[in-house]
Amino acid sequence: MNDARERAAAPLSAGRPTRGRVVLVCDERELALCVERLDYAPATRRQRRHEQTAAALAERHAGRELARGDQRRLEFPHAAAAIAYAMEFQRAVRAYPEAGLPHGIGIGIDTAPAVLGNTADAQLDPTLAAALSQLACPGQTLFSPDLPAARRAEAETRSTVRWLTHGAYRLAGIARSVTVHEVGEVDRAPLRRPRGDSVSAWREAPWWRRPLAVAAELIVGIGLLGVVGLLALRTTPATAFMERDWVVMGDLRNLSGDPGFDDAIEEALRIALAESGFVNVVSDRMVSDTLQRMQRAADAKIGRTLGSEIALRTGARVLVLPTVADVGARLRVSVEIVDPNTGSTLFARFADSARGSDVMGAIDSVAGELRTALGETLRGTEVGTPLPEVATNSIEALKVYAMGLKAYNGTVPLEALTLFQRAVALDPEFGLAWIGVTRSLNRLDRLDAAKAASERALALRHRLPPADALYIEAWNLSLGPPGPALQKWRELIEKYPDHLAGIYTYAFFRYRLENDFTECERVTRRLDVPQNPTLSEDLYLHASCLAGIERFAEARAVFERSLALGSSGNLIEYADMLAAQRDYAGAEAVLALHPTQETEAKNMERERPSVMYAADRGSWNEALAAADYLVDHSALYANGSYYEALAWQTSLRSYTRDTGMLATAIAGWIEQERKREVPVDTLYREQQLFGALAAGYLAMRAEAPQLAQTAMELAGARARASQYPLHIEVLELMEAERERVEGRPLQSIARLRPLLTGNELYQTHSALKRAYADAGQWAQARTEAEWLATHRGRAYAERTHRPLLMALNVVDSNLALLDDAEFSLQLGEPRRAQEKYEAFLEVWPHAESIAWLRPRLDAMERGLAQTTPRA
Repeated sequence: MNDARERAAAPLSAGRPTRGRVVLVCDERELALCVERLDYAPATRRQRRHEQTAAALAERHAGRELARGDQRRLEFPHAAAAIAYAMEFQRAVRAYPEAGLPHGIGIGIDTAPAVLGNTADAQLDPTLAAALSQLACPGQTLFSPDLPAARRAEAETRSTVRWLTHGAYRLAGIARSVTVHEVGEVDRAPLRRPRGDSVSAWREAPWWRRPLAVAAELIVGIGLLGVVGLLALRTTPATAFMERDWVVMGDLRNLSGDPGFDDAIEEALRIALAESGFVNVVSDRMVSDTLQRMQRAADAKIGRTLGSEIALRTGARVLVLPTVADVGARLRVSVEIVDPNTGSTLFARFADSARGSDVMGAIDSVAGELRTALGETLRGTEVGTPLPEVATNSIEALKVYAMGLKAYNGTVPLEALTLFQRAVALDPEFGLAWIGVTRSLNRLDRLDAAKAASERALALRHRLPPADALYIEAWNLSLGPPGPALQKWRELIEKYPDHLAGIYTYAFFRYRLENDFTECERVTRRLDVPQNPTLSEDLYLHASCLAGIERFAEARAVFERSLALGSSGNLIEYADMLAAQRDYAGAEAVLALHPTQETEAKNMERERPSVMYAADRGSWNEALAAADYLVDHSALYANGSYYEALAWQTSLRSYTRDTGMLATAIAGWIEQERKREVPVDTLYREQQLFGALAAGYLAMRAEAPQLAQTAMELAGARARASQYPLHIEVLELMEAERERVEGRPLQSIARLRPLLTGNELYQTHSALKRAYADAGQWAQARTEAEWLATHRGRAYAERTHRPLLMALNVVDSNLALLDDAEFSLQLGEPRRAQEKYEAFLEVWPHAESIAWLRPRLDAMERGLAQTTPRA
């Protein structure tokens, strides 16, 4: 078989170690692309089950996962465990039932990896394993070096496993020739020659076995003999750099005597290196955070020694050290590429220019040569636009822009805005500076001005790097309906998989605008990388999404990790997750970790637990008193807080069925939403719209259709035209409740059931429960009650535009137990009815003191008494 030597052997036993630690890489790019072509729900299920399979197998074979993503990287204590994992993982992937998925993945194993660094936490070099995984065909497991000892130990046992040796290969990023071996199961693994024979990997062979290639090489060699002679003096040592690897930018060594080059050349080189997407540059904020953890001064000069340590800590492959100096009458821009493991220079490049705007061309030339030397041309990365066209010819504007970035990353948005505005004054065509203006205005909550700035940046998209052009296009669309915006954000993160800001924004909008906790959880996993400067905040979002799908143990672990990394949030989502599990003491303890300072502005979100947790415990009077207090004192809080407090107060009062008081409360809420002044064409406008719709739904749910009609007239047509899916869903809830109230529950059910997509609002299940009950379909009504009682994570985690419906969610999650008991009686199941009734009284021990609830409790007890057999 391709002149490979075939041998039979038994499967390697996980209990028989062969060598020291080994590293394994799974190339899952083709699998990920195929999964993304599936419909959303099947794709989500497949991705979740795939991750569960990988985690279970890693645990079974003592593997430790080091990285996820397109290339899953694991470490095993010995080669036998790695090969056992690979065999089972290939078998599992091959068994996936979805059509169109590949019959396996490429797996590479380095059985004797080099160790990066000499510290206690030194990592294994994954370069060879990654190259082997890319060389492998789907379903193929390749390894190197050979394992003769293991083979001899197993030689006497027959099995369906085959070992092949495919010969020597040259792999991109590997300085030496590598002998490639394969292990696989007969009739399952390819057991044939790997892909190879490309610009990134080729099989070594004697010259007489490749005459055509030799002839071509002779012709080209003669034509380029002179060029080869020149290049011989500047050979580039082999680096282990791979596409999308990270680099750390050192401080500029300015020997020109011109302080105007400080910051400007560093930023220009950063833009030029990252433009094509081949190289990722560790952000200034990440470097600053790393310096802080190292207990070094914030202004410490990042040279060879300090920069190498930062690179090792952030997982960067190389350190970039730029220099600018006068050489005669010209200016020389030079860059060294340093191996952080040894501190030695791998190679250097330079370009000369006249002073002035020509410097930008020199920087662009050096950056292009660096990307080529690092391997960009081997992978066909898109050709970048010249640096002066995607940035600016003005060194002064670039310097001010770099200062603005530092201010923005230092969370001083007003100072950043001033600097970015100065940069665009120096060069009105400086597109990146206009993006800086947009982001600063957005952080200052000046959305209308931010929109105008974003449109200016969008008009200059031809002067932007490709990733930034996509970013500002997505940002601009985000001020409109979520559909086109989310599509553009997804395009950005698919084309630039390491665009951390894009990944976060896409996940955040899926959560807040589409109620999609599952997709948010899946995407935010990609943010868990050592180069992420906002990792603590991003982990917090990931944990919030986990809480929304009731994966509480995982959520708690991620919340704690976020806290350990210094998350500065108010921790309300963490506390809510504990309250969803009825751990109110734990929730209060978490909130106490972030006490409100006297100098800190009052925050309505911090006061929300006083209402929600009291209502959740059934302390009804306490909850009402807290809501009344917040409404009366809402002037002390941020703009918009009054409407949230009013929504919670009205929601709680809706359960009392006091028609007069309820009518006054709902009418007041709707009138306040009508009067509210908000900027035009911003998310605030959509928040106002959602508030009016929520008030209308509450009115219809409370069987006050005349009040709901007022809300419908105010917001109905605008909501449908907005294309916001949650607006339209609340409209459907209003119509469904109208049909139920008018005695048409079957039409209500028919309207509600198509809304159950997995991303539906919690209240959709509440409305469906009432419709089923009115239709006398007790089994279906009980199913919905059970859903409400068991999805308390979502009840708390739903945010939509504002948490206006949270009070309804929380109370309904408790009353669902009582509903279940009532429906069970209707179904002739008194034992279950008794269990659910007791469960309800356990979570609401003071239920008998709630006047509006007492009639239901009395009816329940009478029903149970009638079904209890007499002694």
